[in-house]
Amino acid sequence: MKYTLRTKPTQFTKGKTEETLCDITKRYLLNNTDEDSHLIDIIVTNNSLPETEQWKCRAHDKFKDNKTITIDILSSKNKADYNDIRTYINKILMCNNKSELPNILIICYHTKRVCDDLINMFKIFGNKKFIQINSNIKFHVSFDEPDANIGVTSRFIQKIKPFIDSNTIIGILFITATPVEEFWKMLEKSSITKLLNINYGTIQEFKDNFDNYRSFKSHKIIEHNNNTNNPLYYIIDVYSSKLIENNKRNIIFAPGHMYTEKEGVGSHTEIISYFNDKKYVVFLMNGKFKGFIYPDKTRVELTEFNSTYDIKGELRNSLKKWCETNPNTNLAITGYWVIERGVTFNTDGFNFTYMILSNYHLSSQNKLVQLSGRGTGGKKYVNKMNVICTTAVKNSIVDFNNNLEKICSLNPEYFNRTDFINKNNIIPVKVVFRDISILNELIKIRNTSKKYKTEFHKAIIKGIDDKRIELFDNNNIHKLSITTRKLNTVRVYEIKHSVEVRRFKNFSVAFENNKGVTQSCKECEYNIDLAKDNYVNGDFTNNRNTAWITFKY
Repeated sequence: MKYTLRTKPTQFTKGKTEETLCDITKRYLLNNTDEDSHLIDIIVTNNSLPETEQWKCRAHDKFKDNKTITIDILSSKNKADYNDIRTYINKILMCNNKSELPNILIICYHTKRVCDDLINMFKIFGNKKFIQINSNIKFHVSFDEPDANIGVTSRFIQKIKPFIDSNTIIGILFITATPVEEFWKMLEKSSITKLLNINYGTIQEFKDNFDNYRSFKSHKIIEHNNNTNNPLYYIIDVYSSKLIENNKRNIIFAPGHMYTEKEGVGSHTEIISYFNDKKYVVFLMNGKFKGFIYPDKTRVELTEFNSTYDIKGELRNSLKKWCETNPNTNLAITGYWVIERGVTFNTDGFNFTYMILSNYHLSSQNKLVQLSGRGTGGKKYVNKMNVICTTAVKNSIVDFNNNLEKICSLNPEYFNRTDFINKNNIIPVKVVFRDISILNELIKIRNTSKKYKTEFHKAIIKGIDDKRIELFDNNNIHKLSITTRKLNTVRVYEIKHSVEVRRFKNFSVAFENNKGVTQSCKECEYNIDLAKDNYVNGDFTNNRNTAWITFKY
């Protein structure tokens, strides 16, 4: 399967970026022994300059001892190696042999870059009639934070089937801590209903690393239930309620509204003014400005600060240096889109003391989880901090993270949408009667015994134990444990019944597409739908040797 997923909690101990770079190393070593083909690894970073810079820094650090691996940046920004795809393609065409060919290309998650430039490159190098290069060019594409770029990802996937089929693209990797329902709906449009788990087979490693991980719920969570949707009003109320201790230097992560300057909504400008009035320095990151804003309104851009102190590398290095040079000054960090995900803040020498998350951030669960994730990471880098939020915000984050921890601990071969959606609907379990006589026995029990449920339940379990009945269960976290449940309802279809009142087709479609279905029963029960006769509804047939078990949790 060419579509894969790497998912772990935000800022995990062994990070998704580090593991992806290790994958690239393995592919490079494997590719290096193949004289007939050459692989170019493409990394599509979230559409944020700090995240692109972070990927670039970590990639260079990973491969600094291997001078044969090239890392190129394609971006409209001045620091890029290439400003357009044509120049990069020309570089490939000018190569005389395999050793001159490039290895890694980093681009931002921009519609033109992803849906036009990459597609054009695949067309050129997938067309063998016009290419005269000593090596057959292939590509692997890793998408970082695809759930933040649903539209671009969807358009790309809908264009690449010819290149997947021709093996021009050998694989697609999605990298995110928040593969929420919208992400899976996007994949389903291209008939992708499950993703291969790229970390399959490393269960113990996750558990060991989690012990060294500072998760959201391990912080001191202070529930403050002001339900305003204005981030600034919530921050003001937090201070009015004296929830912030002022007897030591504070570093406060306080994301605002999506608007930069609009008045009356809790925009970045309004939050800056509030904290500046309290004599805080504000570190702002948005599309217009990235840098420090002082109480006297002096602004120092991040690039200027880095130049002054000769800082090269990631943002966390800059913040650590700022802490060293301003040991007694309070700092507030605000913004929204740019600080939401991907960027690492906390490190040795720089840590938030507080995070303030308002109900405004409840509108999108993946964004909320990612925002809260700026306060997570390895325990040796992230200290315990105070998180001030509403009960609804806390529950949303904790519920999602608990689910993610479960599925990462299970480490299934394939992921599906029900692994990440906190609903009590499950994928129907397909029941196949290997011995059709047991179906007749079950129908007889159902029709002739007044208190049939206990006897029927025992007969089902015995049939499974005797391998006369086989179950196919696509659920991962909530697999059916039939011995711990009670039978609720048995529904038996006969040819004299109306096909419209039976849900065999619904169950089959949900099973094939890894979708949960609604069902009426208690959480400790299960239902089963049997077909005494073959069920035919239009072009769909449910043979009588197939039944369906449904339940909820």
